This record gives sequence, structure tokens and C-alpha cells, in this order.
Amino acid sequence: MLTHFEGISSEYKLRISAKPREFLTIPLKFGSYQEKFIKLWREGKLRIGEIVMNELGNSSI
Repeated sequence: MLTHFEGISSEYKLRISAKPREFLTIPLKFGSYQEKFIKLWREGKLRIGEIVMNELGNSSI
């Protein structure tokens, strides 16, 4: 699976290659702590290994 970082400032997105010429685009939501890692990744100074996505729902846990 290939990933690509897209976006500027408040509209960062992650584009994931699902199949040849078929992509999923997921908006990235993160805090100030995670922002420094996103910045390094975007600049090519940090490589990602595995991305874990959780579904946000209205569950009461």
C-alpha cells in the first residue's frame, strides 16, 4: 500500500493507494504534539512504517 501526504496548513490529507489508479483520501486530524511529526514526514525527514486508523463514533465507553 502506498501513501502520499497532501494539503496545506489546515487541510492536510492522506492519500492511500487501494488498487491501481484507485485511491482513498482521508483528512488528517491531529494536535500540536503530532504536528511536529507530520511536518518532519512532509519534509521527507521521517519515514512512516504503519498507519493505524480508528473509527470515531458515538459509542459510550
